[in-house]
Amino acid sequence: MNDYTAHPEYLALIETVCTHPVDDAPRGILADWIQEHGDDERGEFIRKQLASPDWRIEWQSTSAGDWVSSGSGDPATDTMMRELIMSGMLDGWGSGAMIAFRRGFVEEIRLPREVFTMMGFARLFFRAHPVTTLVFKEHYVHTFTASDGSEMWNAFTFLADGGRLRGTGGTREQAVSGLSSLCVAHCREQAGLPPL
Repeated sequence: MNDYTAHPEYLALIETVCTHPVDDAPRGILADWIQEHGDDERGEFIRKQLASPDWRIEWQSTSAGDWVSSGSGDPATDTMMRELIMSGMLDGWGSGAMIAFRRGFVEEIRLPREVFTMMGFARLFFRAHPVTTLVFKEHYVHTFTASDGSEMWNAFTFLADGGRLRGTGGTREQAVSGLSSLCVAHCREQAGLPPL
């Protein structure tokens, strides 16, 4: 199989998938294009996951530096993970990091804050993968009392430029989810992609 990932048509199609991560049509078009260019395994994998949108394949990093699939895998994800590892995009993620494939592509990541703040991370990763959920292995969470007397939660992280992103909610989960949405929005902006 030849390497089609530098082909201008592929690059335009993957940009469309990343620009519109909630739309399945560009994913299906890209699956067809990939198969037409000799990668039946990956094209079929995208189609199978599109047909079963709740089918999620998760890979986690171990303390030994390996990545292992936790569940029903597919040979195509083995290939895609090898490509991610060889590209250097997963360097420095350490143990406990996670990548989840859903609807044929990486949609969810859990990573250390240090990787998130690295220069170029967002531009590289978000231009190549339609990520919609970003969770930190560690983040700052605390409670506070709102002006109406109710307990609220903050989840926040710092940015490379000294700024910070903060998610707030009535529960810890709502605050962390809000932080995830803000981080995805920040990375999409850094990658030159429109908001979700």
